[in-house]
Amino acid sequence: MATGSEVWEQLKRVRDLVAENPLEGRKFADAALAQLAEIDDPPPDLLGFAAQIHGTAWRATGDYLAAQRCYTRAEGIYSNALAKTQDFALQRRLILGEADLWRRWSFLYLEIQDWERGLEMLSLAERRFTLADQRHDVGRVYLARGQLLWERDQPGDQDQALEFLSLAVELIDPRKSEGAFHAAQHNLSWALNLHPAPAPRSLERAFQALQRGRLSPSAKRRKPCHHPRQLFGHSYITVPDAKQRYLQGKILLRLGRAIEARPFLVTARTHLMALGGYARDVFAVTLDLVECYLLVYQRPWRRVADLLTQTIARCPLSDIGPEAESALDLLQVALKARNIPSATRHLDVARCRLVARD
Repeated sequence: MATGSEVWEQLKRVRDLVAENPLEGRKFADAALAQLAEIDDPPPDLLGFAAQIHGTAWRATGDYLAAQRCYTRAEGIYSNALAKTQDFALQRRLILGEADLWRRWSFLYLEIQDWERGLEMLSLAERRFTLADQRHDVGRVYLARGQLLWERDQPGDQDQALEFLSLAVELIDPRKSEGAFHAAQHNLSWALNLHPAPAPRSLERAFQALQRGRLSPSAKRRKPCHHPRQLFGHSYITVPDAKQRYLQGKILLRLGRAIEARPFLVTARTHLMALGGYARDVFAVTLDLVECYLLVYQRPWRRVADLLTQTIARCPLSDIGPEAESALDLLQVALKARNIPSATRHLDVARCRLVARD
């Protein structure tokens, strides 16, 4: 017979597996529920967590009615237990568990495009996590809110999405969830590439959020993750830090501050190339550096040619796909002809095709 702690661990593995292999995740979720049924008087926070993870497994496989039933059952478990218990520690676990349920539930409403209910769930979760001073979990709520607003795409939504995704990058602690931190960085980069005309105020707020994240004491205490490596014999670099610099440079470039963007982009590219294995990210930064040089220098041709030549020599073109590779070829032709309008057009096409691989 499994113990409560073993079922907890099994459910956490299911939570991670569902994102990669939904069908396999649902199978393990069913097994975890069978183990839970064998436990005498399981704690309500475990019952609630099991119901919400089971719901997430159903949602991932597209059975939204089953997911809704699981989430509703989880909410009932949390509410009933909170009404009965006087145990402060258990109350806190139930409160945070229900808040995380609402965050998960919002993804169901995102997928069925019930935007208002999704935003309502996220507001409930944000209020709970904020009152409990759970900075990391507030960041995860902002990640979900940014995704939902981007998908809803009403006037002003994409600008708000940029701001919330930036706050998510600032608040999420990669020690607690590398996946959530990577998703926040990835989605922000994706949004910055695809937003046709972001409001300057939204870009400024996004840049300030990223700057606060880089300079905060908690960021300095973060353990290196995503393949830390020593550079020049003395300082550690990590993929999240390199991508953070890239995002800052990207925002400054979109604000028209190319001179300020340049050192961020150069550093991000240097670090990503040193870490190795991130060809698509290196190409993304390189394309932004090409745009930066076209804006900054009167005669940028040698610089941009060297940039592209070095990148192609170091990073396999197979990683970016044939469509992006074709756009890159046309960009090089335009640069050799010193045709800035044509180069700018092909630069945008290459960037879009690179993003389309995500």
